[in-house]
This record gives sequence, C-alpha cells and structure tokens, in this order.
Amino acid sequence: MPQPYRGNRTHVSMRVPDRIIDKVDRAAAREGLTRSEYITRFLALQHGEPVPSYIQAASDSHQPRLPDQEARMSA
Repeated sequence: MPQPYRGNRTHVSMRVPDRIIDKVDRAAAREGLTRSEYITRFLALQHGEPVPSYIQAASDSHQPRLPDQEARMSA
C-alpha cells in the first residue's frame, strides 16, 4: 500500500558514526518515530521550521505519559 503524500522532500544520504546512529535509533524508537522522521523533526526544530504534521501525529500517538498524568487519569 503506498504511503500518503508528504509534500515536497529531498533525499539526503550521509555517513554517521555507529555510536551516534545507535543513539538516534534508540531515541526515535522511544518516541515511536522512524529514523528519518526523528532526524527530520530534529532538523526542523534546529532551524526554526515547523515540524511536518505527519511527524507530529506519529510522535503524539506514542508519547509516554508522565507519572502525574497517569495518577490524574486514575483518580
């Protein structure tokens, strides 16, 4: 099944040290993002650009709850 259209984008290929990409992959997984989504979001934030909506939706649905949020929900 094809992916929905995500706007005009440019393919970027680079070499990154293993120790860095391992950290990126772990951080992306924690947030429910792909490596590409995580790096795209990072670059957008670093350069004052809006985070694409398809990334925001993915990270919101996998964002962990803070302990005080869980306590309020069970009260």
